[in-house]
Amino acid sequence: MFGMNVVKFTDKVVFTQKVKVKKGTKSIKGVVNYMCCDSEMCLPPKDVSFEILL
Repeated sequence: MFGMNVVKFTDKVVFTQKVKVKKGTKSIKGVVNYMCCDSEMCLPPKDVSFEILL
């Protein structure tokens, strides 16, 4: 339908990522990009910034 591989999660999903940080690093910053769809349409993609203080 979308012309691409689409992964579907229902109810709840947890993503984990192991990272290595250099000594003295005080935080990790990043952006999560996501989009919600149903069988008829998709909402526009959204970026959400985050920062994890170490």
